[in-house]
Amino acid sequence: MSFTRQQILEERLVGCLPAATFEMETLCRLASVQADCSVPSAAVTCEDQPRMLVNPEFVERYCKSDEHLFLLIMHELYHVILAHTRMYPRPDKAHNLAFDAIINAMLLREFTGPEYRGFFENLNPADEFPACLLRPPSGWPAEPRYNRRRKGAPTGADRMLQRLYLPEEPKNSVRPRIREDPMPAVQELVDLIRSGERLNSSGDLSDPVLLGDHRPEGEERDRQVMEDDLFADIVRDIVSRWPPPKVPIAGRDRGGKARDWFAALGPVPKPVQKVFSQVLRKVLGPLRGGMSRKAMATVPGPAGRNPIPSHRDRTAPARRMLGQTALLYNHQAPVRLRVPERPTRAHVYLDVSGSMINLLPYLTGLLLPYVHQRRAEVYQFSTVVEPLPRERLARGKLTTTGGTDINPVLEHLLQRPNIRKALVVTDGYTGRGRFDLVRKLQESGQTVHVVLPSELRWAKDLKSLATSITTLPPMLGVTPERRTR
Repeated sequence: MSFTRQQILEERLVGCLPAATFEMETLCRLASVQADCSVPSAAVTCEDQPRMLVNPEFVERYCKSDEHLFLLIMHELYHVILAHTRMYPRPDKAHNLAFDAIINAMLLREFTGPEYRGFFENLNPADEFPACLLRPPSGWPAEPRYNRRRKGAPTGADRMLQRLYLPEEPKNSVRPRIREDPMPAVQELVDLIRSGERLNSSGDLSDPVLLGDHRPEGEERDRQVMEDDLFADIVRDIVSRWPPPKVPIAGRDRGGKARDWFAALGPVPKPVQKVFSQVLRKVLGPLRGGMSRKAMATVPGPAGRNPIPSHRDRTAPARRMLGQTALLYNHQAPVRLRVPERPTRAHVYLDVSGSMINLLPYLTGLLLPYVHQRRAEVYQFSTVVEPLPRERLARGKLTTTGGTDINPVLEHLLQRPNIRKALVVTDGYTGRGRFDLVRKLQESGQTVHVVLPSELRWAKDLKSLATSITTLPPMLGVTPERRTR
C-alpha cells in the first residue's frame, strides 16, 4: 500500500505531537494541515478556512525526526501568534532574521531534550553571520562556544548569541541562577544585523535559511490571518490557557509566579512623547495632601492709575472711539509670588506581560520623566497589580507573571475611589473585563483611558470600558532626535 505525501505528513504530525498537550490542541483547533510545495517551508492561510501549509520536500530534506517536524510547525505557530509582521509596516530582511532568531531561541529554551537538537543546526552554519543567530552555538547547551571566529560578525555578536542561547546550569551548582539574561528585543537584533550588513557590503556571505514564508505574499498572508476575526479569537482563547513558557510570548497565557524581569530603558521618538503628553493631560487628577504646598507663580499685581499710557489698559481704545480724552490709564503689572498650588498626578497602569517584551524598554523610557516630575504614579500589571516606584522604573526592573488580565486593574481601581481617571498602557491583549466590574466602574464615575502602541494593538477587548483609546506613533525602528547641549 503506497501512501501519498499528504498521508505521510499527517502520520508524522500525529507522531510528533504528544497527546493532551497544548501543542496538540493548538494544531487541531487552529488549522487543518495540507501538503503544499508552493510555500518554502510552512505557512498558515485563512483563504477559506484556517490551514497549515507544509512543504513535504522541505520536510523530507531537513526534518529527519518527528521532533524536527514538531519544531517546524511550532515555529510557524509562534510566528503567527507573536504577530511579528504587524510590528513593522514594511519588515525587511533584517527584521525577518531577527524574528526567526527570537522564535528559534524560544523554542529551544522550551524544548530542551536531546531529541530536538540538530534541526536548526542543519539549516544554518555556526561560523557565519548572521546565520549563526538562527541556531545554537556549537557545544550548546553543556559547553557552548560563544567566542569562536565567525565570518562577517560585528562587535557584540558573541554577547547577543549568549543572550539568545543561555548556557546549561552546572549540575553540581549549589546556587541557582539568580535571573536569566532577558531575551534580546527585536530592534536590538535588527541593529546588530544591519551593522553586520555594513561590514559585509560585498555580499560574499551565503543567505541564511529562514523558516516560514517571508516573501511579500507570505507576509500579506500573515496579516490576513490575524485580521480574520474567527482565527484571531481561536488563537487568543488557546493562548489564554497555555501554561507559561520559559520565555513569555504574546497573547494571554495565565501566567506563573511573579518574577523580576529587566528592561533596558530605550530612547523614545519625539512624536511618541508628544502624543503621550496630550493623553496624560486628560487623566491628571488632584494629588492628595497637595493643598498645603506653595510654589512660585506669576500672578496679576495690584491695580493702579497714572498718566503713563499702558497697552494693558483695554478701556483706552474704547474711550478714544467715543471721543473721550484719556488722562489716566489703568496699570496692572504681573508679579512673582509664592502661592498655594493644587498639584495634579496621573495614575498609569503599565502592561508588563510577555506580549509587551519588545516594547517595554521604550514605554518605561517614556514614563520615567513624568515619574521624576511627580506627574505620574505608575502601577505594573500582568495577572496581578504591583506598584512601580521610581527607583525600580529607572533601573528597568519590572515584576511580571508573564500572563495578562485586565480584571485585577479594575479591582485595583474600585478599591481606590480617589482615582477618578486612569491611564492603561497596553497592547490590548488583556481579555474582556468582567461585566460586574465594568458596571461598578461606570457607576462609580471612574474613567479609563487606553494607550496602544502602533506595533501591537488590539482594541476589541477594551472598547466596553475605555473612555478613549489612543494609538501612539511607531517606536520600533525610528531613530530618535539627538539632543544638543
